[in-house]
Amino acid sequence: MKLRKNFGQSAALRAGLDYATGKTVITMDADLQNDPRDIPKFLEKLKKRRS
Repeated sequence: MKLRKNFGQSAALRAGLDYATGKTVITMDADLQNDPRDIPKFLEKLKKRRS
């Protein structure tokens, strides 16, 4: 998906979420303030919570 012009971060995030498929969507900042290595731990906790 490509936006026709720069509509800002909120519009881009909304477009990405609208376009996403699947049960879980994880967003991340480009500056990696959150460690991507934490994603598997997060998903495991989420899986336990859903069951």
